[in-house]
Amino acid sequence: EIKPEIKPEIKPEIKPEIKPEIKPEIKPEIKPEIKPEIKPEIKPKIQPKIQPKIQPKIIVPKTPPILKEKTDIKPKQGRNNILNLKQIGMDENQLTLFSKALKASNGLILLTGQNSSGKTTSLYAAILECISKKLNVITFEDSIEYKINGITQVQLNPIEHLTLTSAINVSLCQDTNIILIDEIIDSEGAQSTLRTSLGRLVISTLNAANVIQAAERLIAMNIEPFLLASSLILVVGQRLIKKICPKCKYPVEMEENIKNIFSSHAFSEFSKSKVDPSMENKLNDIFSKYAAHSLKSYYKGAGCNNCQNTGYDGYTAIFEFLSIDDELRKLITKKAASSEINAYAVKKGMDSMLSKGLSLVAKGVTTPDQVIF
Repeated sequence: EIKPEIKPEIKPEIKPEIKPEIKPEIKPEIKPEIKPEIKPEIKPKIQPKIQPKIQPKIIVPKTPPILKEKTDIKPKQGRNNILNLKQIGMDENQLTLFSKALKASNGLILLTGQNSSGKTTSLYAAILECISKKLNVITFEDSIEYKINGITQVQLNPIEHLTLTSAINVSLCQDTNIILIDEIIDSEGAQSTLRTSLGRLVISTLNAANVIQAAERLIAMNIEPFLLASSLILVVGQRLIKKICPKCKYPVEMEENIKNIFSSHAFSEFSKSKVDPSMENKLNDIFSKYAAHSLKSYYKGAGCNNCQNTGYDGYTAIFEFLSIDDELRKLITKKAASSEINAYAVKKGMDSMLSKGLSLVAKGVTTPDQVIF
């Protein structure tokens, strides 16, 4: 008998149940709310701001000599003290000529004078005249001394490649009536200024002793005479003189040496011009009224608290105007000598700075030593 093989029953291995470890619940610590201490608002004590009537602007140019640094402190008045053309000393005839030149659509108005002759003051006075006529004005300045509303002022910065030439090129794309350039100092600036004046009215300044020297200075900067002749419409020369203090002025007798100095200065100015004999009577008429030998006395200041014992109080400017006509353009184009240009200007009736100064001496505005130069 065959018996079936009986295999033992294999029970599956039962693993003990592993319960997950139960960690205690961690609750965040709740801190009590701390309210910040509120202190009463303390308002700062506001003191009234006191502003002087004249706010000076100090300019300190420096030069590096071998041993020590040299500085020169120059006080400048604020923008509220900008003078107009009449206040700086222009007479009615000169105001008429300047206003007529401002009506031109293109050309160059040139203000000339030596250092510290008031050219910048005259330039800003011209700006005020342009604003009164509601003209679109843009200025290019190395240093903006006065900020004026109603115009566009650009401060040149060669370090950032904002040169006069590049600034002018941009302004020509805009609808600008008048462009003001603070000073012509080199050949590049002169070239840019003269070429711009062919399409726009430009007002600028130039360091020159008088109006006759202006053309020579620009030609020396490699300006072509034909370009200069076609651009110039008016040249203004100026210099500053001190005014006698009205509080302490008194008359004194005209000294003989001053008479001689005045006479020699007055007539030597015209003898250099090679004036023809037919002009002799005209010259005598010009100086008969204001020549020193016809003045028996003049005024001077004794010195007082009002003028800080200097005898002078304030400044005024004397001007000479040279309007450029066709004959003068011919003289400039052919590079005529200064004496020839001066002779024509006198024949045309130009009042020199000397004749204007003599008239102020006669009126008691200034002293003879301020006019003799």
